[in-house]
Amino acid sequence: MEGLARVDIVCLDKTGTLTMGEIEFDAAHPLADPAPGWETALGWFGAAPDANATARCLREPYPADAIGETASVSFSSARKWSAVRLDGVGGTWVLGAPEMVFGDAASDADSELGRVVTGLASTGRRTLVLGYAGAALTAADVEEERLPERVSPAVVLTFREEVRPDAAQTLEYFRQQGVGIRVISGDNPRTVAAIAREVGLDVDEGFDARRLPDDEAELRELVETQRIFGRVTPEQKRRMVVALQDNGHTVAMTGDGVNDALAIKTADIGIVMNSGSAATKAVARLVLLDGQFSHLPDVVAEGRQVIANIERVSMLFLTKTAYATSLAIVFGCSCWSSRSCRGSSPSRTG
Repeated sequence: MEGLARVDIVCLDKTGTLTMGEIEFDAAHPLADPAPGWETALGWFGAAPDANATARCLREPYPADAIGETASVSFSSARKWSAVRLDGVGGTWVLGAPEMVFGDAASDADSELGRVVTGLASTGRRTLVLGYAGAALTAADVEEERLPERVSPAVVLTFREEVRPDAAQTLEYFRQQGVGIRVISGDNPRTVAAIAREVGLDVDEGFDARRLPDDEAELRELVETQRIFGRVTPEQKRRMVVALQDNGHTVAMTGDGVNDALAIKTADIGIVMNSGSAATKAVARLVLLDGQFSHLPDVVAEGRQVIANIERVSMLFLTKTAYATSLAIVFGCSCWSSRSCRGSSPSRTG
């Protein structure tokens, strides 16, 4: 309860907190001369046993054919990409975040990929890219979880998320109460910034977490000035929470995915939606059973009310104790003075 009362920074994951958490496939945007077979590759990624929520959205528009895999690298929230080599389809297919697969080329306005990704991300849509490499996915690539050589972009994919209708009102409450907001997400920084503006935050562009400094002092300074972060890995989320705590803040972290578990466990108050993963709920201090983001103001207000009542009662008892002590001292001194006076009075003589 004291932690809730003292919270002055709330770190929010975008998906499932600012948005409803339901991801829908939007469209495919083929680039110039995509390699043949990309629809088949998307069908495999959507039907893969370990497909995440975003990849599963591909199952309906791209039904999986009866095609097997020769080798694959599973998706990781730290790498933000997965790869596969399919039987009967030459080369290797890679599906992941544009910046993590193609680096700075994904934000370069002079390249076709950069123009498409930047324009789509600025509208608030989540972006992924399907890349193709003529080289086969080797056993060393699978073991070391590395990208094959000479991957070229084939198709940019976009996904939609519905913003929570109560998000703007909730964030406005925190602003009025002097509680800072940090939006920390694994999505494109432009996508995160667009969603943040939609819920009423006055921000320009998000900060790309790939450029986070390794020096802890620089990181502590950065988290004080920046409010929107994109392409954040689970370990970076934890580092950012620790940096805010080192700056003297009491930090609450909300989220629902496995990638939020480290930060939620590290924060002073970890809050998770009931739709979150079991691992995340296991380390959280509070679970919102109906998954409503709008309960957070009530949560913080309840903690502040309880602490305020305790402080009032404590002040009453402190005042009563001080008053009783003062009376004891006054009457003690009075009795001592009376005895002294009687003891020093002259004795009567007969």
